[in-house]
Amino acid sequence: MDILDKPVEELTHTELRFWVKTKYNDDTGCVEWDTPARRGGYPSFYYKNDIEAAHRVAYELVHGEIPEGGAILHRCDNRICLHPRHIRHGTKSENTREMYERNDECGLSPCEVREIKRLRDEEGLTYEELGDRFGLHCRTIGRIIRGETYAWVDDIE
Repeated sequence: MDILDKPVEELTHTELRFWVKTKYNDDTGCVEWDTPARRGGYPSFYYKNDIEAAHRVAYELVHGEIPEGGAILHRCDNRICLHPRHIRHGTKSENTREMYERNDECGLSPCEVREIKRLRDEEGLTYEELGDRFGLHCRTIGRIIRGETYAWVDDIE
C-alpha cells in the first residue's frame, strides 16, 4: 500500500513526523519536501539516530530497508520529491547513466517538458520558437520532442 493512501491514524510517529514536512505539487505530481534542503539541494531528515537523505528515508518507510551500497533514484529528477512512485532502488552507476541520458544540464521540470511537447503538438511551434521561449538550443528541443531526452517524463504520474 502506498504510504500516501494510508490513513493518518495508522501512521507511526516517525512516518507522521516525516510526511508532515511534505506537500503535493499539483503541477508535477511530486510529493515535495516543504522545509529547507541541505547543501546540494537534497532534503535531509533525522532518522535512526543519524541525518539521512530524505528520499532514502521515504523509500525505507514505504518499501523497507535499502540493500547495502544501494542508491535511491528519482524517476522525476526532482531532488526534493519523495513520492514513493517517483523513487526507486538502483545503483550509483545507474543513477549516473540516467542523469546523462536525461540530459539533466538543461534543468527542465516534468511540467516544462510536457508544455514543450504540448506547444509543438497543439500549436505547431517550431523548435526555434520553443528554444527561444524556454531558453534552449533548437537541437535540445528536437531531442526532447523525439524522446531522446526526458523520455522518462511520460512514465511518471
